[in-house]
Amino acid sequence: MKPVCVLLDTNTWRANLLLRTAMGSAFLYTLNSAQHKLGLPEVIEEEIYKHTEIAASEAKEKIDRYFRDIQAIAGFHSPYELPNEDKIRESITARFQELEKLLIRIPFTLEHAKSALHRVNQNRPPSSTKRQQFKDCAIWEAALDLGREYDIFLVSNDGDFYKDSKRKELNQILEEEAKESGVSLAVFTSIEGCLECLEGNRPTVDAKQLAMRIFEATQEEISRTVSKNNLRLTELSSQNINAFITENHDRLAVEYVIVVEAVNADINQINAGTSASVTVEGSCTYNIENQIVEHNQFNSVSAQWISTDGTEKSAKGVYLHAGTVYLGRGPDVPYTTRIEISES
Repeated sequence: MKPVCVLLDTNTWRANLLLRTAMGSAFLYTLNSAQHKLGLPEVIEEEIYKHTEIAASEAKEKIDRYFRDIQAIAGFHSPYELPNEDKIRESITARFQELEKLLIRIPFTLEHAKSALHRVNQNRPPSSTKRQQFKDCAIWEAALDLGREYDIFLVSNDGDFYKDSKRKELNQILEEEAKESGVSLAVFTSIEGCLECLEGNRPTVDAKQLAMRIFEATQEEISRTVSKNNLRLTELSSQNINAFITENHDRLAVEYVIVVEAVNADINQINAGTSASVTVEGSCTYNIENQIVEHNQFNSVSAQWISTDGTEKSAKGVYLHAGTVYLGRGPDVPYTTRIEISES
């Protein structure tokens, strides 16, 4: 049986902030624990630099713009310094150096380029008549090349790799190519799906109890968020909990979706008191010994309720930190890696 190597496309690297997110930490913990490898085709590495630098530049522009507003309102400000382009690039390079022991770099060879161009010209997947995907074709060629020595897990949400819009199965033509080449290749839309396949037996966690602790710890902030829609929280309705073991064994890293029942609290509305629901997505750490929720971050808070005229209404807020590009270490957390555990 061949060892495992996971290939992440550029968007997966970006969405997980160079694997500095909670899910990225769990992913790296799993790779380290199982001695799997992380494939990095040269074409993807170049794109990571390009798009991360663009995202960082856009973030800096927003900081400058909004800080000027704060300065105008407050009438003063403390000086601050943001990293320049060189520092940003150095941070990306430093991150790859941190991951060096896991990485298998795949050079962009002339043979890869010729094969990718041939695919584009023939409209063969992952290219097509509608979308000439030279980069994706180059990634596929790199995956086939690496597949001579490794079982490949490809993580990409790009529909061109899939059989249909459901994005559950590899494109049939690509699947046949892999088999003909003697390559074992599985495809996943996200790191979460890849982790489910990579992990073996896992301990359990009381999902309902953990969700209640999260709700208790965040109720005040959630209430403030939805109060502008005249909603009042009542009780926890349901939850979806993903908990992760870290090297700090008295703490779990947690990603969650909780649904909270609410009522329309506006006494001036005809439908005051009618039911509503609030869905909260976020992440936190959980101190097992003290049963305390720490380092909570909301990704989004959405609400559904009945308006004055009886129609269904909805609103959603997405939190800025979910799209932040961390430069350097990022925010301090009491662990660096995590592995998923199952619900009880």
